[in-house]
Amino acid sequence: MQKITSLIYKIIAGHPGVVIAVIIASFLMSFGAFSHVEVDEDFEAGISDPQAIATRAEYRRHFGHEQAILLAFDIDGIDRNALLTAWELVDRIHSWPEVRQVLSILDVLRPFRRADEFVAYLKDFRIRNLVELLQNDRLFRGYLVSDDLKSLQILIVPDIRAPDYRHALYNHLKELQADMSGRVRLHVFGFPYIQERFFEFIVENNRRFLMLGLICCTLLAWYLFPDPLVLGVAGDLYTKVNEVANNNLFLWLESQGFEVWPSPSQIDLLDCGITSAFLQSLSTFEIRKIIAAGTAAFRAMIGAWRIKSAAGSRVAHLQEPGYREMLDLARPYMHNGQYELLLVNIAKIVDYCKNGAAGVINAICLNCMVGNASAAIIEKIRKDHPEVPIVTAVFSGSENPGRQMLLDTFACQVREAAGRRERLQNGPETAGIRLEKGA
Repeated sequence: MQKITSLIYKIIAGHPGVVIAVIIASFLMSFGAFSHVEVDEDFEAGISDPQAIATRAEYRRHFGHEQAILLAFDIDGIDRNALLTAWELVDRIHSWPEVRQVLSILDVLRPFRRADEFVAYLKDFRIRNLVELLQNDRLFRGYLVSDDLKSLQILIVPDIRAPDYRHALYNHLKELQADMSGRVRLHVFGFPYIQERFFEFIVENNRRFLMLGLICCTLLAWYLFPDPLVLGVAGDLYTKVNEVANNNLFLWLESQGFEVWPSPSQIDLLDCGITSAFLQSLSTFEIRKIIAAGTAAFRAMIGAWRIKSAAGSRVAHLQEPGYREMLDLARPYMHNGQYELLLVNIAKIVDYCKNGAAGVINAICLNCMVGNASAAIIEKIRKDHPEVPIVTAVFSGSENPGRQMLLDTFACQVREAAGRRERLQNGPETAGIRLEKGA
């Protein structure tokens, strides 16, 4: 068993695309599994004589009995309860728009539209006369009533001119069976009913097969295909988030198979300023500034708490570094924290490198002072995090072949760096590193 399991795993791991293709092909083939089943319209599809076809259509228009459905149920005998049950069924079936005619033993009695009138009509002598008629006349026995008078049968002739009459009649009969299940067990026969039930089974079978195929494909993709590499995008406030300014940078990165991790936007810069103002007011101990800045900081804290409570686990990277964390992250690279925009950008780039980003893009507009300052500081960050490719992309509002070449090269560097890290995790030998003996 272990060898079989190992063989199956090797096949799936070595050829996941083939396995997924087989699952999808099997699902598509299941739609044609019953294509050879003939329905009523197919029985005489081979007849080419126009006169024969016209004759069949004419007789079918007048006599729809070949599409009749039989509804049978067991009774204790021909008594008041059995006749009332039969009247209730017949009355309900008559109300269906796709029904043309209903035949039952009630046709030998007077027709009634109201149940109370029919109850008053059912005298004991009339019931005895009906039983005597059914026992002596074989016209009804074996057709609308069994020979032992223990089962009744209702013949339903559908109106074949009604749109989608088979499906409508099938649904009505299913509903009728469900409603009468506590009182009497109904048995349904007839080609239209069996055909609809058969194809309903096929549809349900295909639906289950599709669900099973989707589950299998999802499990294969989950186990065999790696998670997309995460790229962080920093830069100036406008360029990094505006698709026109950055020439659809996010869309291009996602088309290359990367997952984009956006950096803080203007609201984060505002939060940084509020916290900074509150801490400065505390250091100078100015009551007015403490009250004003403290109120703004409290409202910002409440707003952040409400957003996190609403988002919950639906946002993958919800937890962003706070003000003091940003100071700690940026301190090795810039000693002056007064330039809040630069502080937030540098702190986030370092946060990307420390929290698993495969690469970082510093997206800036042409001649952006904050972006150029960040590009200069990035050289120091690269020395501390050589395993994370970091690049500065300058956007000027038009197509630039040089910038596109830079991004293509950056994408290749990110994939190569990720491959090296994976090989190192598997062991130095797989990474192409030879260890000297005794080293």
